[in-house]
Amino acid sequence: QQCCIDVLLRYCRLFFASPDRRPQDEQDGDVAPEEANELPEDLASFLKSLRSLLSSSSKGVTLSAVVALCYLAPSKELKVVTLPFLRCLRQSPSEMAKALLTAFMPIVEARPELVRPHIREFFVHSFDPAEVKSQKLAMLKHLVDETNVQLVLRELQAYVSWHSQPDFVALAVQGVAGVALKISAVADSCLRGLVKMLDSKCEALACEAVVALRALLQQRHKSGDSGLGSVLPHLSRYLDDLVAPTARASVVWIIGQYQREAPQLGPDVVRRLSKGFTAERDEVKQQILGLSLKVWAFHTLNARGEVRTDGSAEGGAKHTPGGSAQLAASQPGVSPEESSGLLPRLEAIVDHISTVASYDAAWDVRDTARALKRLRDAAKSGLLSGEGSLSGGDAGLGAWYCRACVGLGGAVPTDVASAGEAGAGDAKSFQDTWILGSLAQALDFPLDTYRPLPAWAAENSPDQLRKPKAEPPLAAMAPKSISSSNVGNVQHMETRVQNPSNIAKMAPVSSLEDLDLFYSDDGPTGAGRGL
Repeated sequence: QQCCIDVLLRYCRLFFASPDRRPQDEQDGDVAPEEANELPEDLASFLKSLRSLLSSSSKGVTLSAVVALCYLAPSKELKVVTLPFLRCLRQSPSEMAKALLTAFMPIVEARPELVRPHIREFFVHSFDPAEVKSQKLAMLKHLVDETNVQLVLRELQAYVSWHSQPDFVALAVQGVAGVALKISAVADSCLRGLVKMLDSKCEALACEAVVALRALLQQRHKSGDSGLGSVLPHLSRYLDDLVAPTARASVVWIIGQYQREAPQLGPDVVRRLSKGFTAERDEVKQQILGLSLKVWAFHTLNARGEVRTDGSAEGGAKHTPGGSAQLAASQPGVSPEESSGLLPRLEAIVDHISTVASYDAAWDVRDTARALKRLRDAAKSGLLSGEGSLSGGDAGLGAWYCRACVGLGGAVPTDVASAGEAGAGDAKSFQDTWILGSLAQALDFPLDTYRPLPAWAAENSPDQLRKPKAEPPLAAMAPKSISSSNVGNVQHMETRVQNPSNIAKMAPVSSLEDLDLFYSDDGPTGAGRGL
């Protein structure tokens, strides 16, 4: 049955046009939409047979019918595949559930409204294998919307408490961040929840919460009321307890990127990090070098009065309208006098960090330290001479970079944001790299025997091609002779056996020897007869 479904699926793609296409006559208004979308008789018959196979007891046949309907049926008739698939998912063992979820994932990505009413079917059980858990979390991410977001968040909150499974906890935290990025209405509650996760004794949970916070704050900073001022002190307090290099580097980057929200926090963080700089990992060292330059640039410009109390930066950095409104909404919080008092000690700490990093064992850390030190020296001369453009040589570049560190917060670039929004609304189709449910999709690479699905035909082929030809009836055999014994072309052999009258003039038999004469080639003799 599965082989027959695959053969007929390819046949229908080769000889029928797509049911969802719009013919030229319909576009011109000559044909009504109902008549234009009328299915050919043979295609409709095959789709009817596929719907009946959805109730098959074989999960393989059911999945083949689901896949064929997704490729052949009109979009408005695809609701029938949901319940049979869920029935197979509930009844299948764990090793088969992974294959079913892999095959159905492109359908959920393209048409989530088909499965969204049954979102509870994709809640994770503690006894599910690791692959099934990750696939179910991906399903929940695609199915969440404004109507079920609270239900999904409560479920993810329960997964976060499974500390005995750190890998799955990390995936659950990523799911929380993904929900917050997808639905802005719950971003505040997700942000508060991620900050609370930093207190967890589970190292995997705390580290993954920091990475998720970084992604979420990048999007939140685009709004005027981002609330970052209350988040940064929490991150600074938890910095000493974080062990994972990725989490530490993310916290350092967040503090440096959004230091305008809490300007008094930056110098203290730089001081604390300078004490254990040599013991940090390479990625953390690079982030510390960037943080020290950004904090120094902010307080240098603030001491010169270039960072005004309205939040705008003087001196040449051009901001977008959204960025100007964002900066105007935030207050520096540090007066020029306070920055002037901090600068001598802050500059000494920054020089110490640059000197230690310039002799580091990692060449990329050494190069980063020397490049940023050269940039800071050029910025000093550029600020003293009044240079502020890229055409002013090294001095102008250094001054421009310092103003950019202060004036351009951490907003997501416009092209990146637009690309993410465009990717969220891809075409509603099932065009996957491999055929749904195939071995190539499970392995993510094709074998030699793999054949891709053919494209739809340009137009429907006539139904007469598939009608069987009428063959003429077989001619009756002519009788070999005409008599009363072969009426109806039937030979009555019993009549011929009962009347063997073809032997004439037989000699009378008087002894047993005479019977042998019947088989003898010689005729009867007188001597023989006289004996």
